[in-house]
Amino acid sequence: MSDPPPPERRGRLCVVGPLRLDHVASINTLPQPGQTVTANEFTIRHGGRGANQAIAAARQGAKVSLIGALGPDAAGRDFHNHLVAAGVSTHHLKQTSLPTGAAFLNLLPSGQWTSVVFPGANHTLTPEDVTSAAEAIAESAFLLIQLELPVETVVTAMQIANRSGTQVIFNPSPFSPNFPWSEVFIDILLVNEIEAGQLDAATPAGEDLPVGSLIITHGTEPVEVITPEGDFSLRPPHGTSVDEASAGDTFAGTLAARLALGDSLSESVTAANTAAAQSIF
Repeated sequence: MSDPPPPERRGRLCVVGPLRLDHVASINTLPQPGQTVTANEFTIRHGGRGANQAIAAARQGAKVSLIGALGPDAAGRDFHNHLVAAGVSTHHLKQTSLPTGAAFLNLLPSGQWTSVVFPGANHTLTPEDVTSAAEAIAESAFLLIQLELPVETVVTAMQIANRSGTQVIFNPSPFSPNFPWSEVFIDILLVNEIEAGQLDAATPAGEDLPVGSLIITHGTEPVEVITPEGDFSLRPPHGTSVDEASAGDTFAGTLAARLALGDSLSESVTAANTAAAQSIF
């Protein structure tokens, strides 16, 4: 189980992650090479796991600092204003010469999708950048971080948290089999069932990962929580699949926020399940 946050850090959360503009086209069939298809609907929305999770956490009442990178373009300025309006601290957002990150998604009626991602400014976030923002990590009860940034940047942020007594929630997505697990300690590892399988395959037999508790989401099936004190499971409401992108980010952000605010792990998973359901209905 995670330890309750000390009073001076209660409610404080730092998120390190990517920001991007998602361009979503709803189509009936995927185009073949050289073919053009007409979209039924097109939207542009603020996305990226870092931004999504930070906003979800702020909606729970946590005081959220976001460490990330934006471009010097209109998209970056608009994104900055969007985060401020959502109640997320942007003091540690880096502005780079590269464009703001973007993704281009084709969404089929079945719910299947394809995506092309341009990391842009996100891949300019360096270990030096998170070191410069170390105060935001050290003052927080929890650090929430993913793997859509350079691995060395992720590791540096975790190591700052480990030295500062800030608990780490790691969502290793997209999964990397070469992540240097031995260099960090993770208080809560959050994965879906596919990532859990990848993790198991990448872990040498008999080797224990430096992880306190493990949370595995199983789509519409109960969320599995494995802790040193015992295991339990909690079912998402309304048949919600918390492996969907929007629901998954909402789950992670809500989980981190509720823990930072002092809720127990079971209470936090329950709140995360409910928020994930509301995010897609």
